[in-house]
Amino acid sequence: MNAPSITLCTFTYNDGRLAADLLRHVQSWTVRPDAIVVTDDGSTPPFAPSDLPQGARILRLPRNLGITKAKHLGVSAATTELILSMDCDARVVPEWLELCLPHIARPEIGAVCGPVVHAAGDGLVSRFLRAFGDNHNLAADGPVDFIPGNAYLIRRAVWERVGGFGDYSRNVCEDHYLSSKIKSAGMTLYCERRARASQVRRISRLAMIKRFWKWCHKPVKGDLPGQEDFAGYLWLAFVTPLVDRLGTAAELGEPLFIYIELLYFSHIVLDLLDFAVISRGYDPALPAAWLAALARLAKDRPKLAALLFDDLAGLGHDAAASAAGSPPGAQAGFFEEIFSVFEGLAATGVYDWLEREGVRAMLAEERAAEVDFSFYQNAPHDAGENG
Repeated sequence: MNAPSITLCTFTYNDGRLAADLLRHVQSWTVRPDAIVVTDDGSTPPFAPSDLPQGARILRLPRNLGITKAKHLGVSAATTELILSMDCDARVVPEWLELCLPHIARPEIGAVCGPVVHAAGDGLVSRFLRAFGDNHNLAADGPVDFIPGNAYLIRRAVWERVGGFGDYSRNVCEDHYLSSKIKSAGMTLYCERRARASQVRRISRLAMIKRFWKWCHKPVKGDLPGQEDFAGYLWLAFVTPLVDRLGTAAELGEPLFIYIELLYFSHIVLDLLDFAVISRGYDPALPAAWLAALARLAKDRPKLAALLFDDLAGLGHDAAASAAGSPPGAQAGFFEEIFSVFEGLAATGVYDWLEREGVRAMLAEERAAEVDFSFYQNAPHDAGENG
């Protein structure tokens, strides 16, 4: 029986270094694809490596269409029996295909993957992602409910049967959509525990925060209650898991994680309030009340205050009102119970440590680090936008 033919499909948008490195990485695999399709989603300049492997071609899109459309077009361009879809920032063990091929040969299996872990170095963002995100199916070995889009093997017949991403327009969670479609078609998703993959893209802390929130902001805004129930909604949806993560940060000896959590939660609150003031009739003074609470927390800690409000500005928030405190008529006590979670950490000395050492160390690392392109860096979060 002849071995099935395989096409590697990968995708790039202004991150050609990662895509070119992936093509070199393929040469170390124990089983190599018969063909390679690189979808260039309107990169500037266009992706044009000098050492394009034999059998590889570039599908160049005339303008940036977004990752979901680029993936749909790229995978659909493959003509082989099997398709390996890989993000250009994914790397796999050399035996990945060898290990996954026996599973995809079973007709009841719709797609195959391996565990995925974040492995982009030892910087703050990478440590945070390893602790709290970008890790999938780490303990799985067999049927799973979800296959991440980082790297998966699928039969072309299955891709065509479920229609790929044809009627899905968001630029996030397309892998959840495809997993659901495959399961709805009566097929099994399978994880081979030895076929490990890693994600190597290095992103900034602001890109990471935008990325997390972009994944989930639309359903959260859709479920937003009236103002009288907002604080309780925040507590159930965000504060409870936040407290768990703060405990993990303490166990790991990661005080800088506290800063990330404070910044991320503030971004969530301010983005929800900006939306709710317009769509739910919330008091327009509430964003200033949150900023005033932040200013009180950072009082007498000028380095911490400067970084916090600069980062909030980088996330798209006007933090100018924070320095003056809560304006007349603001609901100063509205967030008192929620904010007590962060105020309670002051007794541990973490904010004093951030002022004395942490902020300086974080900024020094940031200046020394190289980050890769991420479209999340400038991604909006308007409830009506696509993604």
